[in-house]
Amino acid sequence: MDIYVGNLPYSATEDELAKLFAPYGPLNRVTIIKDKETGRSKGFGFIALSDDSRAQAAIEAINGSEMDGRILKANACEPKPRFNKAQDDGKASKSGGHRPKSGATGGHRDSFGSRVDNYGDDGPREKGRGRKPKGSQKGKRRQKGGYDEMW
Repeated sequence: MDIYVGNLPYSATEDELAKLFAPYGPLNRVTIIKDKETGRSKGFGFIALSDDSRAQAAIEAINGSEMDGRILKANACEPKPRFNKAQDDGKASKSGGHRPKSGATGGHRDSFGSRVDNYGDDGPREKGRGRKPKGSQKGKRRQKGGYDEMW
């Protein structure tokens, strides 16, 4: 069972957290969540205990206790939600869970990762990143019909 531990001091380490939960049984995993850019603790972490009854006893003992002047919060974690419904139902999807968007035009992604949709004779227009060229398009090469056609 996973346990969420919140309101941790920012100076707390995984070893200190492991020592706090060690009397309640063997720990499978101890993790303090850190900011990716600064590497500083975000003030919460997770503990994994193998025995649910010991985990419940640890939650009751640790919740409301104090660590370096901060009152800790401990709760049982809910399992992470699964986002691929086809896998949850036990059905395999041929397309790997990807469903194409509805509409008459297919579209594609450019080299920057922006979505580009084709709309009739106006040529491609980009959505999402604001890379649509401003002003007149006269004299620029056209992408839809071929690279030799000019506007």
